[in-house]
Amino acid sequence: MNKDLNLFNLLVKELKLERSVYKILKRFNSFFLEDELNKLNLSKLDIFKLPDVICEFKSLKKLDLSLNQLTELPENIGDLQNLEYLNLENNQLSSLPESLFNLKNLKYLDLGRNNLNFLPPLIKKLSNLQDLSLIHNNIMYLPDEITNLKHLTRIALRSNKLIFLPKTIGDLENLVYMNIQDNHLEKLPDSIGKLNKLVRFDLRSNNLSELPDSIGNLINLQRIELRWNKLNKLPDSIGNLENLDELGLYHNQIENLNNSVCNLKKLKHLDLQYNKLESLPENFGLLKSLEQLNIENNKLRNLPKSFWELNELVFLYLGYNNLENVPKEIINLSKLKYLSLKNNKSIKLDLEMENLDFIDQIEL
Repeated sequence: MNKDLNLFNLLVKELKLERSVYKILKRFNSFFLEDELNKLNLSKLDIFKLPDVICEFKSLKKLDLSLNQLTELPENIGDLQNLEYLNLENNQLSSLPESLFNLKNLKYLDLGRNNLNFLPPLIKKLSNLQDLSLIHNNIMYLPDEITNLKHLTRIALRSNKLIFLPKTIGDLENLVYMNIQDNHLEKLPDSIGKLNKLVRFDLRSNNLSELPDSIGNLINLQRIELRWNKLNKLPDSIGNLENLDELGLYHNQIENLNNSVCNLKKLKHLDLQYNKLESLPENFGLLKSLEQLNIENNKLRNLPKSFWELNELVFLYLGYNNLENVPKEIINLSKLKYLSLKNNKSIKLDLEMENLDFIDQIEL
């Protein structure tokens, strides 16, 4: 009988999963190929401890152990030298064995939703890693060695306790996606501007009061989320983000919007809710690609003339400001389907409502 099949039967027996064998094998990502076990899915089986025998599957490339109750991993987990994918999300791990970092072929590693307080400097040994998730842990800092992961394209650090990023974070030059939402960052290192392959950058729910000028070097960025921070202004270099499609600035402290923002010719979604804006730049109408604009809960009294040239707008939220009138030029916004003017106490429309029948829904 095949060695891997024998090992599999032994593993099932030691885990007391005899009644779940069919369930395990039926899963799409658990199968034998030419009598060797290549993929094994043991997720969501209420496993508390792994037997050492699991480390003897020398041909294993993909191992899913997510949604269990693991508090530790076998010391010889590093013997799985062909492993490319390892999912340990949603366990109870507070530490990692050193041998884990000997998995030189690992491309995907998910350690999210565990109890990790730090990431060992040995992470640098996983030189082929492309995707790393550490979401929902208790990590306060990243080791400088993480910047040795030159093949990394995605890193998820959401919901940790990060206070700062390594000064050399920009050395992760192949990053396309970076999520640092819900941490305690107060500033970003200047080297962040070296991440010029970045397409999506999520910085929601931090303590950022400013952005470095180097942010303008992220010329491939399509989406940046900055909601729930403490920004009172944006750097002029923000206007260099020529491929930006979505900009989220909800709930900051911005009083004046830079003229350079109006250079974002591809911007489709702009959220400026809950800031302190009293006016918009005169050339705001240059944002010709805008489809959704939310500037509710500010202090706006008037809108610039060019505003009514935003003829790609579909959703427009102007509620909870101090706007005094909506000019007849609103009919230029022929694609508009939703308009909110709620809680502008003194607002007047310069034309009859029947002239706005192209708008599906208007809230006053």
